[in-house]
Amino acid sequence: MIGNYFVVSRSILDNVVACDDQTLGLWIRLLSTVNWKRGFFKMLPIEPGQVILCDRQMQERLYPTGTAPAVNTIKRRLEQLKDADLIAIDTLVIHGKAHRVVTVKKWRDYQNTASKIDADSNAESDADSNAESGADRRRKEGKKETTSKAPSDVHRTEQEPSGFSFKIKSASGERWHLPKAKLDEYVATYGNASWVVMELRKARQWCEDNAAKRKTASGMQKFIGGWLARNNDRHSAGALATSHGSYKPIPKPRRAN
Repeated sequence: MIGNYFVVSRSILDNVVACDDQTLGLWIRLLSTVNWKRGFFKMLPIEPGQVILCDRQMQERLYPTGTAPAVNTIKRRLEQLKDADLIAIDTLVIHGKAHRVVTVKKWRDYQNTASKIDADSNAESDADSNAESGADRRRKEGKKETTSKAPSDVHRTEQEPSGFSFKIKSASGERWHLPKAKLDEYVATYGNASWVVMELRKARQWCEDNAAKRKTASGMQKFIGGWLARNNDRHSAGALATSHGSYKPIPKPRRAN
């Protein structure tokens, strides 16, 4: 993966899938849609390179803009990709509903790194330089050294985002992004991923609707932590139903009379 890019070899044009532009387009859309990191669906893990597709949301998921083909047409093209050994299709039944799990085969081959591309480019440059004069070689090496000092996405130290962003107090409309590590920490603390996600959505909507009360970026983590703690306490007298049983927050200790 290079930032928001994936790598497709020119050899894809030799594959049978390239004989049909619509099927090739669906293949590119799948590469853009599948998980690039481990996630969860209905409390079940979804690995990188996988995506859950149900008939009702298939068009919206794969074709968020423009006119989408009919669902049956998409299914037929998915079968063509399966026959071409580019994807695997499995069925996952949750609460009596069937969901299609699409796995891109050799997914990591498409997630190249900038360092590898730089290495390949340097190797090609070195091969070409064998036929050049000494002055041309020195000039190219100097340019290569300058280019290698440019920052790369590979060396970014930013925390991995969770997918949740919140409007904050800012004249330019900036948003604060919740780190994935913090989301995982909340799930571990409260023991219920569905409940945490639901409350984060509520908090996000609150930030959308209450412009005057929005927090600064430095205060967002405290705001989210307080939001979850307060709503957890409100359910201390009852149970929060989940697909795996029930969840009861730890009751507060009573004061001695």
